[in-house]
Amino acid sequence: MQILKPSTKKNINMPSKQVTHIFLFLLLSLISTATFAQFKPYDELKNIKLAYYGKSDILYERLSIDPRIEISLNPDENELDNMDAVFIYDDEINDILLKKIMKYVEKGDLGLVVNLGKHISSAFLSTILDTPVELEHVTQLADEQKLSDTPDPTEMPELSSIKDLKEINYKELKEKLSDEENYGNIVSWAGAKEHPLAKAVAWKSAVQIQEHTSIHFPNHENPDSSIKVLAVMNRKSLKEKENEILLLEKSHGEGKIYVLTPWFKKGNDEERLKHFWSVLIIKNENAYNYTFYNWAYFNWLLNFLVSDASDTDATSFSKWPYAPVPHQREIITLSLSLIFVFIASFASFLWVRKHSRLHPEILDNIRIANYEEVKNQRLAIWKKRMQSPNPVFAFISALQYRLNKLVFGEI
Repeated sequence: MQILKPSTKKNINMPSKQVTHIFLFLLLSLISTATFAQFKPYDELKNIKLAYYGKSDILYERLSIDPRIEISLNPDENELDNMDAVFIYDDEINDILLKKIMKYVEKGDLGLVVNLGKHISSAFLSTILDTPVELEHVTQLADEQKLSDTPDPTEMPELSSIKDLKEINYKELKEKLSDEENYGNIVSWAGAKEHPLAKAVAWKSAVQIQEHTSIHFPNHENPDSSIKVLAVMNRKSLKEKENEILLLEKSHGEGKIYVLTPWFKKGNDEERLKHFWSVLIIKNENAYNYTFYNWAYFNWLLNFLVSDASDTDATSFSKWPYAPVPHQREIITLSLSLIFVFIASFASFLWVRKHSRLHPEILDNIRIANYEEVKNQRLAIWKKRMQSPNPVFAFISALQYRLNKLVFGEI
């Protein structure tokens, strides 16, 4: 048997120190990038001073996620001079304050975002939109109503093994659930294709809307061309053809107004979060649009409405630092990780290759010792395939076997 001599080519016998240095350099680069790198896409965008009026601070929490928005709670009318935008959530502010806000909006000094709720009347919204409207409160679940048909969290099955998971009667559990989903509203985009929100948000991913305020214009028409309906929802249980407004935009003089119709309320999450199954199948009691409130685009949508209404540049969803997607830091870290793994794999291959070239007798011994055993195993597999009761599979296996013998000369 001819024994191969070790190769003297430099590209095969790469110095181990050089490979080690490259390996350590990439590792340190990865660690330093993930730890110390700072990317600030907001440096070029100015801060927004926002006046927040609301009977609940549920949306205040979401708006305050971005420190670029400086929020003042319930400021008086004298403080509006220093504000860039106003956010009203389910609160009818006094007439004097509202008139001053609308005056600022008309001049383009303020942007206005209104989120409707059960405490906002038709007259109040008519003043803001400067056109008559009629409001209807759509509530599928009253505050005092409880989901009596849903299973008690303490009676839910325990998961101690995979066997327990397979034995769960999902059909029975589903029948116990409330039919509240039948009252849900499917969300879709209805605005112009060139609007920034048209492609910035995947509207088909929006969860169903339940509790909300339905806006109706007299004679079922929109008499004001300055009002543009951007997003709508359709109540599937009633199979209505008429869409209800989810989001609308109005140009008021030099300023801009946005109106959102869903209601939001957290409810009581304590009991729901105590059990694994209750989190999945039991709706939080007394909550309004809990799933839409936790929709991936929701926080960015609020941020965009405030920014756009105040005539401030808004960043895209993918570049917003607080969006639940990989950002520049994560992308660079992942890229360096892939390069690190590739270099580590290539270095390991070079080391194994170098070792095998220096000791070919070991490889030859392994090849001679195991060749017959491997050959017999392969032959047994091919025979089993060719003896299959499925004639098509047996024919294809036999054809592959013959091709391997013809091309490679062995199995």
